[in-house]
Amino acid sequence: MGNTHDDTEGCLLVGTYFHKSYDDWGVYQSAEAYKQLYRTIIERVKIGQVTLKIENKFSR
Repeated sequence: MGNTHDDTEGCLLVGTYFHKSYDDWGVYQSAEAYKQLYRTIIERVKIGQVTLKIENKFSR
């Protein structure tokens, strides 16, 4: 969990929203977003429906 690139070493950071502060972008409410994502993944694993696709569709 984290808000900016300083909070990660390349791992996915999730949040409920994002915006630019000063000269960098950040994601916010990361703990809540992580918990929801984790619950969703676990539910899908239990029923055998797991496909996780991570795409970078962010454009400046």
